[in-house]
Amino acid sequence: MANINQDDLSKCLNLLNSIFGDPKIIFDWLYYPHPSLNGQKPLDVITDGNTAQVIAVLKKMSNNQLS
Repeated sequence: MANINQDDLSKCLNLLNSIFGDPKIIFDWLYYPHPSLNGQKPLDVITDGNTAQVIAVLKKMSNNQLS
């Protein structure tokens, strides 16, 4: 497991909660391969130390919800 930036992890968790709200949906999203992450599971990307990539995907999703 890579060194995970705690600030990025906190941002990621806050975005997940604001987008999905439901812990079950958050869990499922983290474990399902995502096309914007080259087919990787978001949780794997986070544990590899690339939380910023997941944040970018979540921000894009959040912006799309507002549109």
